[in-house]
Amino acid sequence: MTYNRRIIARRQITCNKDEYYLDAQCCKKCGSGEYYCFVKNVTCPTDSTKHCVPCEKGKEFVDHPNDLEKCLRCKSCDSKFGMSTEINCTPVENTKCACVKNHFCNVHAFITTYEIVNIYKCQVHSFPFTLLDADLSSHIAGIVAEMTHAEVKKFVRHHHVSEPAIDQIIQDYPGDTSEQKIRLLRVWYQRHGMKGAYGTLISSLRELKMCAAADKIEEKLKAATCRVYEAFVMQKLIK
Repeated sequence: MTYNRRIIARRQITCNKDEYYLDAQCCKKCGSGEYYCFVKNVTCPTDSTKHCVPCEKGKEFVDHPNDLEKCLRCKSCDSKFGMSTEINCTPVENTKCACVKNHFCNVHAFITTYEIVNIYKCQVHSFPFTLLDADLSSHIAGIVAEMTHAEVKKFVRHHHVSEPAIDQIIQDYPGDTSEQKIRLLRVWYQRHGMKGAYGTLISSLRELKMCAAADKIEEKLKAATCRVYEAFVMQKLIK
């Protein structure tokens, strides 16, 4: 006796962009807009008007069409740790925090409370009371960009970089004032060392009446260190 065998292929289901696949069916994603964001209140929404509920405005957000059961909590910029709110939380974007004036994020003092309460807490140092031991080596070019050639020479002379050393750098890079500035400040930094260098830099600039340069450098370093901190936080969360 001969038997015919029929092979029945499982039907492939392709969902639309505003849907997601779950348990052999397409479910509706809950959306987000300028004023409201939504998450599902059933396992598989089929009608977004009935099966998606709004998040709490100003406290929660969702930045993409989703299949979430809970809204994402807006992070809080904790003033006790020197943080301030730069951009308020919206339905589609989380709060953006920044360090208050003269405060800087300390990457090494990261506290892993984000997973529990969604709050950024970074230890900060307030200048001039506590000086941040930041590594300035990768910021030398950015620092001298805010200073004139004469200001850089005045600064390094103030910190006892010898005239022969200054002249040698100028001779090594004739006509290239940008590179001269970088090399001159690097000589000072190598001699000073990382510990307390930031404080010495800013206080010396103010002492030498280079307040405009000090303010610009302070803001630039604050922004740079906070970007590093945020990247560090996100890397920790991903892990």
